[in-house]
Amino acid sequence: MGWFWNSSDDDKSPKDTFSHLSPETREFLEREAPLKPSQNQVPSTPAAATQHEPTDPTKYSRYGTKYADIWAQYRPLAEIEAEARTPSMAVNDVYQSYKDRKAAITRAALENCAFEQEVLRECYGGGVKLFFGGCTKENRTLEGCFKGQQGFLKALGYMSVPNRDPDVEEQIQMHADKLYREQVRQENEIAEKAKSA
Repeated sequence: MGWFWNSSDDDKSPKDTFSHLSPETREFLEREAPLKPSQNQVPSTPAAATQHEPTDPTKYSRYGTKYADIWAQYRPLAEIEAEARTPSMAVNDVYQSYKDRKAAITRAALENCAFEQEVLRECYGGGVKLFFGGCTKENRTLEGCFKGQQGFLKALGYMSVPNRDPDVEEQIQMHADKLYREQVRQENEIAEKAKSA
């Protein structure tokens, strides 16, 4: 059974698919969209050649071509490790990065709440006040600071980009502290106005 367009079963040789077009149209097509070789037309390459291209030996060697035969077989460690990675290792890496970011945010929030921690430590050193449970206000202040700082750090993207410059991370941490202090100041002003009214 043949196709409708000039093809038969017994003719297996490749034909020019543009033979029915005018010369001007063929020329336009060749100029605008040249044919790319299909998978059947591409010569097959040996498997060894496609696995790894040898790197430039002089790129890594301080001694020129002295160890060229050794450097020709060199493969970076990241490339070797990438071949051996399993999906469970990738999931573990994501989970580990999540835990690392959470720990870094906790550490940065505690750094930003150093003043509140000092006030609470001084309260605990008071003895009598501690015995009667008088440090609850300081404890609540520290807890509010810690949760607020964590929220601002997460919202600002602290430690969300791997291998980011530490100076940028420090600027984010300082900005989170500034935003929290501004929020506390505004809340105190609103509370003062409510008391005076």
